[in-house]
Amino acid sequence: MKIFTRNSKLQSYGVKTEAFPPAHIDAFSPILLVSVFFIIEFVIPYGYLVINKPWERSSSYVSIISIADLNWAFGVAVAFFLSWCTGYAHGSTLKSAPYFLNYKIERTQAIKTSRIIVVVISAIVIYYSLYFIHPARSASSRMELTSGVFGSIFFLWISVLFALLWISCSELLQKFARSKSKFALLSALIIVSIVVLAFFPLGGRGRALVSVLYFFVIWHYLVSPLSVRTVWTVFFVGNLVVVLIAYIQLAPTHKDLDILDLAFGLQHGRNFDRLLNLAVTLRAFELDYTRFHYGSAFVADILGDLGIRFSHKDSRVMYMTEVLRMPSFLAGFPPSRPGEFYMAFGLPGVLGGGYLLGLVAQRVYRYLIIERRLGILSIGVYFTFVFTGGFVQQTGYVFNKAVLTTFSTLIIIPVAILFFGYRIKRVRKKNQSANNLQDTNS
Repeated sequence: MKIFTRNSKLQSYGVKTEAFPPAHIDAFSPILLVSVFFIIEFVIPYGYLVINKPWERSSSYVSIISIADLNWAFGVAVAFFLSWCTGYAHGSTLKSAPYFLNYKIERTQAIKTSRIIVVVISAIVIYYSLYFIHPARSASSRMELTSGVFGSIFFLWISVLFALLWISCSELLQKFARSKSKFALLSALIIVSIVVLAFFPLGGRGRALVSVLYFFVIWHYLVSPLSVRTVWTVFFVGNLVVVLIAYIQLAPTHKDLDILDLAFGLQHGRNFDRLLNLAVTLRAFELDYTRFHYGSAFVADILGDLGIRFSHKDSRVMYMTEVLRMPSFLAGFPPSRPGEFYMAFGLPGVLGGGYLLGLVAQRVYRYLIIERRLGILSIGVYFTFVFTGGFVQQTGYVFNKAVLTTFSTLIIIPVAILFFGYRIKRVRKKNQSANNLQDTNS
């Protein structure tokens, strides 16, 4: 399946020029993803907050900010977005990936649909088995499910399950694209449904919704490209669904619950609170609540995920205990991506961090999507990296999730090798075209 040509600056910006309508925009390119999340997480909340000023009637931590703080926070967010776009544009002018990265992934033999279904169902059975024998199954916090030795095993299998979702749906949808096999399409839909049903009842609403999103991403790259309007609608509706689910759960016990305040993070919610948290972060530095950590918290983030103690607080603990002045670490509220970099180096950190994230996102996009260096696995590796790693959205923390992102991304390759017989092959011709690097698994 020939999807991309190599030598096109337009493609670096997410414009497909072959086998698609002329100048068709890739709706899942990093530049489009970061734009839609910027609108959802900064622009829309800014309009709501300026008009309603909900902090004036709130007793939470956001009551310390004013309209001037909000304007300053939005300005910092815009600066971050523009620096991200600058890094992305610069990345498109660089040469392709170096020769030592010239590898491709291919299958040793065709994979039967029945084999794919058996492997996925077996993985689901193991997932449920691990859950029901988990010592922390009845714990009040879902975080305890991935804590300790047993929690690490459980988390490992969740990662394997996501990797199998990527690989199986990619294989099945490619079969559908080639032969119009309705059985392959139906099997892919069944697998997605099984994974959703596995996660949703156990409290993993986010993972369940992401599983559906993954299906759309694979369809987009292997079957038929989705329009920007369709993809943006999916993201907006997805965020709306998250808010509605939270509202339905909280409404019976909170009679005065306002759905708009819930959506924008002022009452019991963490869905659209990135702009407010950024404003609180900037205000905390003005009030001398905290100091710049100059990268030490980033080191603590990575070492902490590796189980290594470090003298400095990590980003989440620093934000909760110093910026929000809570007595102890309660939860990992996100200060937003610009807030995360501001806590390290101030405004220069915001500009530099945005530039680096945009640059890395563009290089990953070119290597995996435009040049398709990992064959059919490129789609799963690309989207897991930019989406989970926080390169295009504002949730979580980049460095606090660095180990998780790396693991969740790279595990797709060994899972493909172990369960489906893929193999890694070195491309020996230095100047071989990207079209030959695209593993169509024929």
